[in-house]
Amino acid sequence: MAADKNSWSQLWKVKVPSKIRVFVWRLAHTSIPTGLVRHVRHMAESTACSICGAMEDTWRHSLLSCRMARCVWALEDDELVEHMISNQTEDARLWLFWLFENTNQRDLARILVTMWAIWWARRKAIHDNEFQSPLSTWCFITRYLQDLEIAGN
Repeated sequence: MAADKNSWSQLWKVKVPSKIRVFVWRLAHTSIPTGLVRHVRHMAESTACSICGAMEDTWRHSLLSCRMARCVWALEDDELVEHMISNQTEDARLWLFWLFENTNQRDLARILVTMWAIWWARRKAIHDNEFQSPLSTWCFITRYLQDLEIAGN
């Protein structure tokens, strides 16, 4: 329990806007509406990914493995991505807690902002039929992080 409390407090200390911390909190609590979550809650007939058609749209698929996500992560630093995907757990909370413990603050902020931006781009594509290129998403992430850094100084 103490380890959980420490990990939660680490989440609230990450230097990202509260909307991103809330997104991460929701991810840890299995409440972002992936295909699997929507199916389990009887909100969708299928667990399939609405973007690529993969059979099971889990948090890991949506944010790390889907074609859309992989294209964005391909533009990131290879070492950062390798570090992030080295933990293969399917439990989002445990994966996030591992990230909090094993990632420096700058890289952690980059990972969290990138996941949030990927989720945002997915939702725009699914709900508004507006598709953003991976490069546009990556440029948004980079500008967003630069703005956060400027605001933090």
